[in-house]
Amino acid sequence: MDDDYWGENEKKKKDARNFFDEEEFPVGVKNESEEIDFDRRDVVGRLDDDGFMFDWKRSASEAQSARVTVKRRETKPVEKPAAKSARDLEKQVKSLQTQLDEADRSRFKALSIEDTLRRMLLGEPYCLEFYKSLEQKLDLLAKAIEYGDGNCIVAVLLFLKRTLAYKLFFSALITHADAENHYLAYLKQRGDLGLEELEKTYNRLARPEDEWMMKYEQCKEIGSVKSQLWHLKDCQRTLTEPEFKPVAFVYGEMAKEHVELLGRQIEIDKKDDELARRGTYHLFNSHPRKSLLASQPLMTTLFYCSFYHWEAGEDSIKSPVKLKADFKLSEKQYLYAALAARTKRKKWDEVEKLLTTKGWFRTNKWTTAIGMDVVVDILYRYSATRDVIEKYVKIIDDLELRFKMAAKVKSYGVAVDTLISLRDRNQLLKFRENVPPVQRAVHEKIERSLTDPSVRWK
Repeated sequence: MDDDYWGENEKKKKDARNFFDEEEFPVGVKNESEEIDFDRRDVVGRLDDDGFMFDWKRSASEAQSARVTVKRRETKPVEKPAAKSARDLEKQVKSLQTQLDEADRSRFKALSIEDTLRRMLLGEPYCLEFYKSLEQKLDLLAKAIEYGDGNCIVAVLLFLKRTLAYKLFFSALITHADAENHYLAYLKQRGDLGLEELEKTYNRLARPEDEWMMKYEQCKEIGSVKSQLWHLKDCQRTLTEPEFKPVAFVYGEMAKEHVELLGRQIEIDKKDDELARRGTYHLFNSHPRKSLLASQPLMTTLFYCSFYHWEAGEDSIKSPVKLKADFKLSEKQYLYAALAARTKRKKWDEVEKLLTTKGWFRTNKWTTAIGMDVVVDILYRYSATRDVIEKYVKIIDDLELRFKMAAKVKSYGVAVDTLISLRDRNQLLKFRENVPPVQRAVHEKIERSLTDPSVRWK
């Protein structure tokens, strides 16, 4: 029994837990870096039959609410700012209040011109209303022009226009040419919204030429041809006013011819519409008109009359010859349009008449004011037959130019003959590569010429 007793006592001793060797604290604090100290009064002992034992339950519960001191790792202490005195705090409050009052007053105070323009350039908020005096406003405009930014210049000009009398505003414009140009460009960009103001500006700036040209361009934009003709006549009458005399010297003849041309076009359209309705004019049936003649250029009108009314008498408003005489067209202008029209009609006899004159002994002589190479180009463009094109290519006197035009219009036979005449063997060999295989006769001619001993190549 003694052995059992002492054995049981040893077992109880083994079961007795040493608090200071425990890794997990009964108070629930778990941290390897923490050290826990208990006052001895927190641990109550009791005397048992086995001797003195710790009362763990009491010590653990009381340790949670009593005097458990947790010492953590030592960290660098945070230095607390020294407490300021009431006088220092009062000074700081006064300083902040002064800054706030200054910022509030600056909202209603004009910045320097340089700062304002810098804000405008950077896209920051700005206000021009603080500049009240005329001197300030003119300085602002001068500085904006010096910076050279068009948006800034226009913004300042619009501010001046809104806040200055018209006389002072236009005086500033006249004084600064760059500002004047920027303002006019701004009004033009506004389109119809700025036309009235643009006309007034031209008038106030004493720019009659620009004012008249603006009216003239407006007339050309009118859709109705009859209304357009009326406004053009009114624009022509404007040139008789004293302030427009310098403009009339330059543009008077142009305005007169424009009015005459539009009036003639309207009359031709009226008569041709009647012929088309009747169906009596065969050319309108075989070649219907694509559009009305009114408002077309002069050269288009000449082509139209040469195509549809070639046989009209010289006293008719439809006559190409009368059109040439009335509008003082040059021989080159007349020949170019007439040749294109007759080529499109496939009238080869009339084409030849345009290009020949009677020489001595009543013989025909080839002559043209536009050059025979241009004639060939027109014939090729308006789909003349191959024989006709080759006929006129051969008439070109300059052999180099003849070869160039023959190659352009794909007249291979004439091109080969020209190279043989030039005795240019290398060029002929190069040209042979461009001749299509189907042109067998041309290839045979090239081979014969290359082996012909009578041809003295360069």
